[in-house]
Amino acid sequence: MRSTSLKKKLILGPLAMVFLVMTTSAAVVLTVIWKQYDAGTQERLRQALHIVEVELLERQRDLDAVVRQMATAGDLGNSVKYIGQFWSSAALVAEPLSAMAQGVERLARSAGLWKGAVYAADGRLLAFYAVGEDGRYLSGYVAEPDGGGLMTKSAEAGNHGQGSPWEEANELRDEFLRIRYQGPIPQKAGIWFDTVGGKLCLVGVQPVTVEEYSSESDGMIRAQVAVVVGVYLLGDELAERIREFSGFSTNVFAGDRWSAGDLSAYGRLKTDGLESHRDGWGIEDAPVTLNTVKLSEGVYYQGIFPVYNDAGLVGALAVLQSTGAVRANVLQVIGMLGIVYLVCLAVTVPGVLVLASSLTRPISKAIDVLETEAEKVASASAHVSESSARLAEGATQQAAALEETSASLEEMSATTQNNAEAAKEADGIAQVAFGQVEEADHYMKELTESMGQISQASEDTWKIVKTIDEIAFQTNLLALNAAVEAARAGEAGAGFAVVADEVRNLAMRAADAARETTRLIEDTLGKVRAGGNLVDETAKVFEALLGTFRKVRELNREIATSSEEQALGITQINKAVTEMDRVIQSNAEAAEESASAARELKEGAVQLQRVVTTLLGIVGGGKKGKVSGATPLWRRGHDEGRGVARLPEGEWQGGVKDLVEDLRGAMARHRGLNKGGSTDR
Repeated sequence: MRSTSLKKKLILGPLAMVFLVMTTSAAVVLTVIWKQYDAGTQERLRQALHIVEVELLERQRDLDAVVRQMATAGDLGNSVKYIGQFWSSAALVAEPLSAMAQGVERLARSAGLWKGAVYAADGRLLAFYAVGEDGRYLSGYVAEPDGGGLMTKSAEAGNHGQGSPWEEANELRDEFLRIRYQGPIPQKAGIWFDTVGGKLCLVGVQPVTVEEYSSESDGMIRAQVAVVVGVYLLGDELAERIREFSGFSTNVFAGDRWSAGDLSAYGRLKTDGLESHRDGWGIEDAPVTLNTVKLSEGVYYQGIFPVYNDAGLVGALAVLQSTGAVRANVLQVIGMLGIVYLVCLAVTVPGVLVLASSLTRPISKAIDVLETEAEKVASASAHVSESSARLAEGATQQAAALEETSASLEEMSATTQNNAEAAKEADGIAQVAFGQVEEADHYMKELTESMGQISQASEDTWKIVKTIDEIAFQTNLLALNAAVEAARAGEAGAGFAVVADEVRNLAMRAADAARETTRLIEDTLGKVRAGGNLVDETAKVFEALLGTFRKVRELNREIATSSEEQALGITQINKAVTEMDRVIQSNAEAAEESASAARELKEGAVQLQRVVTTLLGIVGGGKKGKVSGATPLWRRGHDEGRGVARLPEGEWQGGVKDLVEDLRGAMARHRGLNKGGSTDR
């Protein structure tokens, strides 16, 4: 499929180029040919106008020669003088007038004049010749001075015989010839252009003179007795002659109206670009004009040869060439070019087929390799891009975590420093408390000794009280015995009995006080014993507290020392963390640059796949699962189904080399960044 498509492109491309070259060359050739034909036509128009000029000059010379010949033929001057002397007698002038008319007819017909005439010096018509509208020749003379006695005869065109006899006519019907000359009689020879009856003419005049005696000068002088007038019709004959010599259609215009020629549809002269009349212009000086005119039959190139007289523009001769003739010539050239192009195509097509076949296979193989490598580059760039992105993200997170750790370490360092200071302060307080506890322990020992002494004194007091109680008991016994004895003594022993009774009361009171004292002493002794026990326990506690304070003091010292060492270690750790943060920041920057290089590599892979896609589009078709039919790896799951954008036509050819260079540069930068990042890490 690909080979076929590529072959079609390789075939159609050169053929299209050949067709374009052929079309362009044909257009150029046709433009050049058209311009050449246009320039050639204008040149040939100028040549045709030169022919017109030559023809007009020739007719001018012929007319001048004819009127001169007419003025001198047959002793015309003496004949006119004779007729002037005997005009009153018709019989005397009829024969010379008839001979004059025949002479004018003969010379005019031989010269091809349209009209010819002889006028007397006083303006009276003597003899004439004219060609009618039907082509018949008309000649005649006027036998009477007042215009009467008009004698005419006519003959068929081409009849050079005597023709019909003279016949008297009532009037002379002619648009140019009059019984009397219109205007003053010309005194000098001359030739000019004029219009007669809507036709362009060349008019020539020649005075007729004779020698006669002048009484004033007493000698012979040349006196004008008549004037000869000749008229050339510039009509179809002239137009046909110019057409034969030039090959162009020719029209004759009287004024600006058509009077004769090939294109009667061209009824009014188009005078665009025609110069105004100037005095003194002759045939040689006439300014020709080239332009175009649009007629019902089509567009024509036109060359105008204007003719003037003293009044201005009299008429013109126009030579015309149809653009259709030029178009026919161009079409003929197109036909020849078409044949040449067909031959070229017949030769080119087999060569293009062979060239396409020879180029298809290696190009297809190259596209396959490029397609496979593009897929590999795309996959590798996608993995590198993802890895670089993860590395950059991890480095960023690590840098952030390390910054938090550094901040925590700084806080910990401050806390440890505070702890060390607090430990020192606690050690001082513990030292003071230890002294106070030692002092309290000393007092407690003294208190214990005092309590022992109090207990001993209480025991001694108890013993004394016990002795007193025993004495009171014995006293009570003695008082009781005394009472018994007093009772035995009777009244003699009554006083003694009272004393014995008081002694017994005192003994009982002493016994009660001894018992109460004993109880109090026992109670006090119990409390003293209990207090002694408490004092002993307190002493033991103070002893233990003293040991504890010793341990606390030692621990505080150890804590202070450890806090100082910990603060120093945290400071070192903080420095290490700062260095690690710098390294991680450097790694993060390297990771970002690596990610950037990976993105460039990925973009290069995208560009490469675009180139491959464009090449595949140019070649046609693609392998299943390759770039042309699959979503790029780095875009799967993100914008599945979009495909890879194709490069505009004409951009991929020049961009492949730059793309390869960019890919190489991106990969080199990526390798350099990875090498630098691993060293830092």
